[in-house]
Amino acid sequence: MLSHATNKTVSYYNGADCTSFTGNLGPGRAAAYQSPLSAE
Repeated sequence: MLSHATNKTVSYYNGADCTSFTGNLGPGRAAAYQSPLSAE
């Protein structure tokens, strides 16, 4: 589970190199994921 505890939106990617965009996660939200996963 990817958990986001800041007040900004983050983008997350399926892959350690941030090349396969998966979605955006708003402030205080969480999402299920399969690894590897990177956030920016």
